[in-house]
Amino acid sequence: MPNLSALVNNSSTIKNALVNTIIKGGAGPARMPVVRKPDYYGLDYKDVDIMSADGIRLSAWLIARSDTKKLAIVNHPLMCNRWGSVKGVDDVPVEFIPLLRNLYVAGYSVLTYDQRGQGDSDGGFGATATGPKEAPCGAGATEWQDFIGVANYVKSNFNGHDIALVGFCMGANSIFKTFTEAPETFHGLNVKCFAAIQPTRSKLLRSRMFKQMIGVDISDEVEAAQQQMFGVGGVDAVDHSPNVTVPLFCAQMKADIYAGDSKGNDVQAIFDAAITAPEKKIFFFGPGTDHPFGNGLRFEGYAFFNYHPEPLVEWLDTYMGGFSVPPESMPQIKEETYQKDQDHPTCQECDAKFTRLKRKHHCRTCGRVLCKNCVPKKNAGQKACVGCWVHAKVDKMHTATGEADCKIVTNVEIDAPASVVWSTLTDFKNMSTWSSTTQNIEGDFKEGGEITVSYKFLGFAMSVQHTLCNFEQGVQWRWSDEMEHGISNDHLYRVEAIDGTHARFINNDQLSGGDSVVRCGVVRPMMASYELLNAELKQEAEKRYRDQAGIAS
Repeated sequence: MPNLSALVNNSSTIKNALVNTIIKGGAGPARMPVVRKPDYYGLDYKDVDIMSADGIRLSAWLIARSDTKKLAIVNHPLMCNRWGSVKGVDDVPVEFIPLLRNLYVAGYSVLTYDQRGQGDSDGGFGATATGPKEAPCGAGATEWQDFIGVANYVKSNFNGHDIALVGFCMGANSIFKTFTEAPETFHGLNVKCFAAIQPTRSKLLRSRMFKQMIGVDISDEVEAAQQQMFGVGGVDAVDHSPNVTVPLFCAQMKADIYAGDSKGNDVQAIFDAAITAPEKKIFFFGPGTDHPFGNGLRFEGYAFFNYHPEPLVEWLDTYMGGFSVPPESMPQIKEETYQKDQDHPTCQECDAKFTRLKRKHHCRTCGRVLCKNCVPKKNAGQKACVGCWVHAKVDKMHTATGEADCKIVTNVEIDAPASVVWSTLTDFKNMSTWSSTTQNIEGDFKEGGEITVSYKFLGFAMSVQHTLCNFEQGVQWRWSDEMEHGISNDHLYRVEAIDGTHARFINNDQLSGGDSVVRCGVVRPMMASYELLNAELKQEAEKRYRDQAGIAS
């Protein structure tokens, strides 16, 4: 956009017109279509209508797991809906269903909703308004009433569930404001934690955006006019974070130029102000951090946890009962086949009837038969529907980043010779008498030998086959095989002599491949089980050594 500072500063008429345009555009932004639904990603879901506290009908999806008492409530930023957005700030698209899938795999039922004036919900302002009454959007300033409605729905339908809140930008602001405006909302709602992803200090964000986009800061004028027109201003999460009474996780694309400047980062200020949160964590990602992703654009930040859910899921699990067993059937994106023209008399997207003038086209990514209006994009020069185009665009943000490091490194020093530790560890028939995790190992205990390891993990009895490698009698063995869900583990047992009467036992693992949510979600309970084995081996080996040497306890 051209620099308009000279025109704006020299003409009150132009300034007022620009201010009114900005306010009306924010109160009634263009509605982004809900392009895809959870079933495209292999998730069963139910459409739900929820009434906000002030009587606005909200469209929601319930993605339920029958085997869990954990529920994540998820909402979205401005210029988006529960699916995502074709074009957000800086023309960056976004989709949220991959994150919903990650939460589902991690053991959560998910309730996600379109906030007022967005997606398929009622409300909005002006030409974009639907339903019986207008309800302007407010970047959280009005949407906190939506959250109250969702909270009341959960109280009525999910009694006994633990609740995790996951809010993005405007949605996070709406939750922050609820803690101030209506703290009674949380009574009877068993909220265990709140993850605020790129929350804002609205006036500061606007100020930076205006300077960047039109060359002049008119944030004061916009704030005053918005108050006069709608009775609400923006939301500064710093004003409300002191009232948060549950563990708080704040995440932010650090290079986002709209969220920080030479004076500091807004999310850091929001985090610092959360003085009543019993525990809290801040997490920065993107260029210039230990978690690279995208090019530093704000809307890119909304896709980070699609590809790297581990930090979020691990934090949520800390307060939501720990790791959950993955579903028996892992949800996957539909494998589309190239559809035949003759099988589809109408467009598979908008249901328009094909005629001699309305010709058939194909999305070259998903293969559906569509009308021209429904294949407006291109992927690699080929016609694409909006959903496939957005998915491809978002996927490119991920190309510069690798898998999360899922390593388990444990060891213990044992007051016994290495030979005693080794003999104790390999006395497989008696292992169950002292180990509460690994119960037995059977098979050819040698280089290249096939063995079966029986163990207990998360309350389940399991047996897994492995092929031994790097075997060295009296010192070590390892395996590198595939576990469930396509995950491979490279495990090492090693006994090292410290001196004639002391040894060190090393019990390490590294997980790779498979589903990232399952892979990294299992690390912490595996770490705990390895450390338990270490402690029990230490106790048993030291006892055996004392018995052999005739040393009193």
